[in-house]
Amino acid sequence: MTRVEDLQTRLQDPGFTPGRRDVPGLLELLGLADDDEPVLRALARLGAEAKAPVVARFDGAAAPLRARLVRLYGRLAREHPEDDAWRWLEGRLDDGDPKARRNALIALKHGPPTPEREALLLGYWSREARPEHRRTVADALGALGGQRSVALLEAWRGDDPQLQKIITRTLLRLRRDARRGAGSSLHPERRSRGQFTARLWHRAGLERVTEAFLPKGWRRAGHRGPGALAVTLEGSLTDLLAVRTARWFGVELTPVALSPREELADTVARVLASEEARKVFSTWTAGVPRVRIAVGQGGHPRKLLWAIAERLEKLTRSVVNDPRESTWEAVVSEYRGTLQVVLSPHAMADPRFPWRLAQVPASSHPTVAAALALVAGVRPGEVVWDPFVGAGAELVERSLLGPWTRMVGTDRDPTALEAARTNLQAAGVEGVALLQQDARDTQVEGLTLALTNPPLGSRVGFGEEVPALLEAMVPRIARQLRPGGRLVWLSPVPERTRAAAQRAGLRVTWDQPVSLEGLVTALQRFDR
Repeated sequence: MTRVEDLQTRLQDPGFTPGRRDVPGLLELLGLADDDEPVLRALARLGAEAKAPVVARFDGAAAPLRARLVRLYGRLAREHPEDDAWRWLEGRLDDGDPKARRNALIALKHGPPTPEREALLLGYWSREARPEHRRTVADALGALGGQRSVALLEAWRGDDPQLQKIITRTLLRLRRDARRGAGSSLHPERRSRGQFTARLWHRAGLERVTEAFLPKGWRRAGHRGPGALAVTLEGSLTDLLAVRTARWFGVELTPVALSPREELADTVARVLASEEARKVFSTWTAGVPRVRIAVGQGGHPRKLLWAIAERLEKLTRSVVNDPRESTWEAVVSEYRGTLQVVLSPHAMADPRFPWRLAQVPASSHPTVAAALALVAGVRPGEVVWDPFVGAGAELVERSLLGPWTRMVGTDRDPTALEAARTNLQAAGVEGVALLQQDARDTQVEGLTLALTNPPLGSRVGFGEEVPALLEAMVPRIARQLRPGGRLVWLSPVPERTRAAAQRAGLRVTWDQPVSLEGLVTALQRFDR
């Protein structure tokens, strides 16, 4: 078997990493292979070591190897972006092989923008009229160009629709980048002069907790599907931070009926350019609002986003689509035959959970812990026990709601106890007893509240073990609860734990399904 044949066999292994002695054979194979991608991928794994052999082999190489070597060098330059790498690629813009020149253009797009590099591309545009080359130049200028590029592309007139599409998008990028210097800042503390509707996003099921425990004076404005609750907002965006059960929030715009006669991109752009949107932006933004657009479940379908950006620029210059340096995110969705747009403060920090410094597998998300604490409530002389304390989130959130007399957390894992200790200290909570022991062997005198997010599988195993553990814990906790005491937790087997609570003489006072990353549980409260 020849060296080339041996390399062809080894390339069939996706994890093949060549050595230095394999480089000559791979470079030879690069010029022969019908499918060059496996060879390129293998050589790229050598990193900077492959640069010199590529440059040496390039001299005297013929097509198709010549263009493939440029393509490979472009990959290496991206991973090892020294100045000499970009200069070598710039030199290939005068190469006699058109494909080599075009591959150099594609590679240079990923280099740092400089006036000299922009000038090289503009010069190339002037001397090379091939449509595919001009399309590549126009695309690269979106990353490397400036005002000279804007002037050139605005003046272009031609009959290539594909090139025109690329030029339109490049001009969007360049104008957007030029306006970044004007500044855009969010001021969430400003109080609104009118009334808005805010949407609060939760894990599905937790919106019911928020609805039941809305701050005083707040008004419910309706449900917007699983995990979404709308409330009336007559203050500042920072007021919404009082809701600790919501993952995030935004300001709703009036839903618009979807029409088969209007493309979705046109409808979205029209809503973002509307007077209603302008009021939201002007209330909480200084400078030109910069908006990142998310369609569907946080998605960013490229073709649709470009179409929206193009339509938006035609309608208004007072709103800039900017996915990188955005002050707002426009969350776009369809609901019951209407287009819904929520403007979420993308540049706003979330200061609600500074205590969350440590985590363990199956740690509670702070919004889930906050929901459990709210459902549990506060009683005088409270003695609180978290049987499966984990990183301590439930104890932290309960301590923030009001006073307590004694607080205990147990866990078999010393790593979990250390994480809980870290988070409790960060929250300024002192005097909590953290014990390394099995919850089934723990007795807490005077217990008034058992509050926990039990291990739902990853910390104790799967199969029957978790359901059996939780079912057995219900009567054990019930025997320790004082009259008026509560057990509040999440159960992955709500029917079984509900039945166990009733057998133990506990009343079911809360039983709400909650979805946790695809795992359906129930937030339950049982009272003695």
